[in-house]
Amino acid sequence: MEGLSQITTKHRLPVTITIHGYLRDHRFLGKPVFPAVEAMEVLASSTNRYSKDLSVNTITNARFDKFLYIKEDDRVIDAINDLEVHGKGGISATLSTRFRSKTGSITRIKDHASLHFPGTNTDNTDPPQQHIYEISALEGRSFNISSKKLYCDLVPFGRAFCNVKGDIFLTKKGALARITAPLQKSTTGTNKVLGSPFPLDAAFHIACAWGQRFSNIVAFPLGFDKRVIYKPTQSGKDYICRVFPVLKKNNPQDTFLTFDLVICDLEGVLREALFGLKMGDVSSGKIKPPNWVRW
Repeated sequence: MEGLSQITTKHRLPVTITIHGYLRDHRFLGKPVFPAVEAMEVLASSTNRYSKDLSVNTITNARFDKFLYIKEDDRVIDAINDLEVHGKGGISATLSTRFRSKTGSITRIKDHASLHFPGTNTDNTDPPQQHIYEISALEGRSFNISSKKLYCDLVPFGRAFCNVKGDIFLTKKGALARITAPLQKSTTGTNKVLGSPFPLDAAFHIACAWGQRFSNIVAFPLGFDKRVIYKPTQSGKDYICRVFPVLKKNNPQDTFLTFDLVICDLEGVLREALFGLKMGDVSSGKIKPPNWVRW
């Protein structure tokens, strides 16, 4: 009977993704792609509807496998949330779409994002209070990049995803910037279970800038080990993001960069933390950092 607690059951849930106009500002090589932060929100909302008692504010083992491209005439995208409900607790979720082979005779499934909700509840946990000066203290000589320069040269996204404000401060020890959560509709409506998706997306831009400055790589998020949301970010608010590069100790041959990061409000209250963020070159070397950011 003890083995029954480890049984995993599988469920396939249909998901309809509404393509709001702002999503077309999120681009790769000029083509609109569905953001990883929105994919997490879609999976969290769908899984939360399936299991209302499951906490989704802790996410582990996230992977962003393949881009979900947004076509010019897309108004909605029909997708799938493949669930694995684990007997010991927690649910794994995968966002997928169906596509036909070139001959049109075979329908295949393409996985775009996957993650795990262990069910750990942080709703009743007071978020750690960080001293704003400790968050803002960067060790080493700072190289500053204006947000205008960031979005012109390093992360060429449209206006809806230009959410770093002022300057980014970069040293070999990390990065710091002020970010904002604009007033935008979400693909899942106004009730976003993970908070505004824009601050974390902007945090990825800060990590991308660090990678271009110090590692000569234009890196996109590939996944992360753990995300803890203590208090969801809100639309219309500003936040402080601190990015910590994780030095490679075990495998110097890794082709990706690793970061930890925190997002705090302007009073120094930690809103969310992300650990083991992996970012890598997904362009096969087609995109290179501009010379000025390196030299």
